Amino acid sequence: MPSDFDFLSKEKRKVYRELYRQYIDEGYSPKLAKRYASVEAEEFMLQNESFLNEILDASFEDKD
Repeated sequence: MPSDFDFLSKEKRKVYRELYRQYIDEGYSPKLAKRYASVEAEEFMLQNESFLNEILDASFEDKD
């Protein structure tokens, strides 16, 4: 069974690739596209992780 880390790592790579392509399509240089996509992908994953933790915490609180 795949771990949560594998899933999150794959998801982050997917988001990065999509953002990178978007920046390239918008005319950014590959260097800037990589930098911006990396930062944005990290922020996206942190927001999702926080959201998922809130859901998990709420679901465990309901069971108590």
